[in-house]
Amino acid sequence: MLLLYTVMIVMFATQPQNDPLQDLQLARKDFQQTKKMGSIFSSSDGSMEATSRQANIYYIKQLVQGKRNVAMYQDASQSTTVVYKGLGVASSAVDGNTDPYFKIGSVTATEDGECNPWWMVKLDKIYTIHSVELHNRLDSCCSERLANFTVELLTPNGNSFITTAQVEGTGKLVGAAGLIIFPSGSYGSIVRVSLRSCSPLSLAEVMVYETESSTDTIEPNLLKSKVDVELEAKETELRVSSLKFYLYDGNSFTFEKNLAPNRISFKRYLGEILFDEALLTILKRSTFRTADSKIADVFVPAIPFSRLINLSHKETVILPALEDLINNEVFKENSGHRHVFIGTSFCLFRKDCNFAAVMIPYMHHFVNTTLAMSWDPNAVSTAVKEGHDFKEYQKTFESYGEPFTHTSISLGLNPQPNPSIISFPKRIMGATHEITVPIRIASMTKWSKASNFIFYQVKNSNFFNNSTIYRTSPLIKSMEMLPKSKIGWGIESPKEFVEELLDSKFCLVIRGDSPHSKSFLRSIRAGCIPVVVSDCLPIYSPVMKSTLNMTDYSIMLDETRFVENPEAELLSLLDLSEETIEAKLKHLAFAQKVTMLDHPDSLFVPAFLREAVNAFHNNHDNMATENFLVTGGGNGEVVHKF
Repeated sequence: MLLLYTVMIVMFATQPQNDPLQDLQLARKDFQQTKKMGSIFSSSDGSMEATSRQANIYYIKQLVQGKRNVAMYQDASQSTTVVYKGLGVASSAVDGNTDPYFKIGSVTATEDGECNPWWMVKLDKIYTIHSVELHNRLDSCCSERLANFTVELLTPNGNSFITTAQVEGTGKLVGAAGLIIFPSGSYGSIVRVSLRSCSPLSLAEVMVYETESSTDTIEPNLLKSKVDVELEAKETELRVSSLKFYLYDGNSFTFEKNLAPNRISFKRYLGEILFDEALLTILKRSTFRTADSKIADVFVPAIPFSRLINLSHKETVILPALEDLINNEVFKENSGHRHVFIGTSFCLFRKDCNFAAVMIPYMHHFVNTTLAMSWDPNAVSTAVKEGHDFKEYQKTFESYGEPFTHTSISLGLNPQPNPSIISFPKRIMGATHEITVPIRIASMTKWSKASNFIFYQVKNSNFFNNSTIYRTSPLIKSMEMLPKSKIGWGIESPKEFVEELLDSKFCLVIRGDSPHSKSFLRSIRAGCIPVVVSDCLPIYSPVMKSTLNMTDYSIMLDETRFVENPEAELLSLLDLSEETIEAKLKHLAFAQKVTMLDHPDSLFVPAFLREAVNAFHNNHDNMATENFLVTGGGNGEVVHKF
């Protein structure tokens, strides 16, 4: 569990004194009254004279007497480094020199204008930490910059980190030095200092004190399960992501068009259309958005491409926006690179689909863009060329031809309308024929209380690509040995459908006309472990594959064995250990945050940006000027350009 403390700043040594011991006596009463974990003790005047500064530091040394500084000469780094005569480097804060003036050469400095700058030091092992001592820069220009800062203790997890303890300063450390005392038992092998502002970060020295009992390496996995550590690391990386996107939403670049006056065509795809509208709304509100195209990592035109399926929107919405985008200076400057088009309707951007005809005259302008779809056409095309056997889907996939663009990402087939995000007219919502399922957070408690072992409902009809035999198998073969389940040809009442779904442990997701199914993301929403019968799905529609591994939160059953004996395959779920089930549910709860726009702790936007940037990198052979790679690090994702 992350320990978070709000900082109290205790002021002392407000006037210059000749005797540091006198200052210490004057401050001792305040110290005794406020001594607590998660507090900062600092001087109050950044322009104090040397004797007062010495008193300040002397006082702090009394608090850490007998404790060892484990940070000196260790490996330090920072988000950026100011370019000025070789000064300002990260190692200046762990060189043992506390001189607070920049030109002396022992003060760090990040670049001016960078937002949320950070500095960190990597210790030689994991220590239990008593406190962190910060020495401020005291040049007249800059002593007040160390404000609204955060000090974190981190531990490694593979190539990324988790935060084990964190202190947030809400005031200014304008004096010579401050001491952050962490709660008993806090541990870490990395200390990170960051600003929650767009000011440069400068530190004269950082000292990290271990507790007296810290003699051996502390293994975080002794305190938390491996799954907990892994998921906390992933979530931290996403939440502190430095990725930014630029949204074209002026002039004709807007999705805020009234759907009501237009006729509704192809109701089958209306759920995906409404999902795309909700996604664009979330992006417009996101804190990861920047108005400065120069610092953007990703560019998103707010064009509702899924409305191409509703042909009445073609002339009034899509085509004018495409013309404006092609002529936009930002788009031309980037030649379409790092641009993401959002359109999750299944029939979009397929050369075998009539809806694509509208785009064909424009696609030579957009070949460098990335498509965000319900499936990954580039991954499928590559697999076909490499000889992958897609069985009954093989001819269908070959008919798709070459993808429109060099790169694509999969968001999954998500038909869920999101009235909590954007309000649609009742006539539109009523036409979707999609069932609204509330989010139920996956947990062992919810799973244990569920009364249905398996949930599976399917309409009684034929499916393309020989999928009928897979979808009907659980209904036409014996299931007498299964524990109580809800398997049938459909539930007429939407209310009953939702109630039974939410009251189920496992949800069957079986391939259909395509390898993906709406029931996959629906089961994730419901906190029901997906049981997938679709051998092609991990290639065809790997939802947010840069962040999620489908097998972590799902159970994959072989298609052939399932058709032969569905009951035996489903009964095998009873052999899963409680440890395995619990791990699946923890990963499922994380997947809910990553895939759901309306999750109260949604991670969709940073995961979407990571997905896009990694797609740019994977297409490096086609990039005109720059390649990108997202890596986990102490500051979350780092975009490397090389």
